[in-house]
Amino acid sequence: MRRTLLAGGRPATAAQLARYAGISESYLHKILAALVRAEIVESSRGHGGGYVLADPSGGQSLLTIAQALGLKLDAAPAPGLYHHSDLATSCFIDRALDDSLDHARRALRKHTIASLSLSLRDPRLGGRPDIVEAFTRRFDRL
Repeated sequence: MRRTLLAGGRPATAAQLARYAGISESYLHKILAALVRAEIVESSRGHGGGYVLADPSGGQSLLTIAQALGLKLDAAPAPGLYHHSDLATSCFIDRALDDSLDHARRALRKHTIASLSLSLRDPRLGGRPDIVEAFTRRFDRL
């Protein structure tokens, strides 16, 4: 069975996803278009159509998703901050920023849609299954 974007066991429409996320449908279409281009999400038209994850296992990393949505995780020195290019490479701020971005990339690469879903449902991982269940009921009413 395909993993749907939301609960209910069926493809989710853009209208349902927009209401669920509390964002405009036009903004959501931009997000979904990027995810479809990156082959993270698949779409189908017509009756019973909607959006589903391309990988039913939910194995897409959060880094892949973030990059598909245009998140830049590359550091560049601030323009005009340095007068000499050799200072830019040895600057403490640059190293700290690079280290922070490396940490963010590793964390996003480590986590997948499936692990995020599991952590939301498992109280031992800090999840709140009661909230997940409430959102599931809310989605089913959409």
